Amino acid sequence: MVSKHNIINGIIKFIENDMSQAVGATSSKLIVLLAKNVLKKNEGIVDSFLNNPIAKTLIIEKDGMYDLSTLISVLKDTANEMGNISLCIPKVPFLLPEGDEIRLNTNDIDTIYNYISSDSNQPTPGTIMPKVGAPNA
Repeated sequence: MVSKHNIINGIIKFIENDMSQAVGATSSKLIVLLAKNVLKKNEGIVDSFLNNPIAKTLIIEKDGMYDLSTLISVLKDTANEMGNISLCIPKVPFLLPEGDEIRLNTNDIDTIYNYISSDSNQPTPGTIMPKVGAPNA
């Protein structure tokens, strides 16, 4: 189980460490980095995905925590059947006149999930962690 914050941070890590390196065209890289920065500043984007009726069938939510195992399984099965999952970057006048495509394979899906999961072991910003040896309250 992971929080919305973990999902956001995991996706941002994937964009920074993997996706932005793999995108060839400078204009495509700009769009990917813009998406990352919008995600950092607007959690509503993730809310709209998590509240999507189709996503709700694949992501189990309980008390603000999300089980992504079914979603990851479906994505990996689809990537195995298709060879990859294509994400279209739409045309953006003056920036990306032709549009572009990003392909994710099962390794990419594992990487994203690992980023999300590893972030779930980190404290949420603003969380006060107890000092080692401090008595429990």
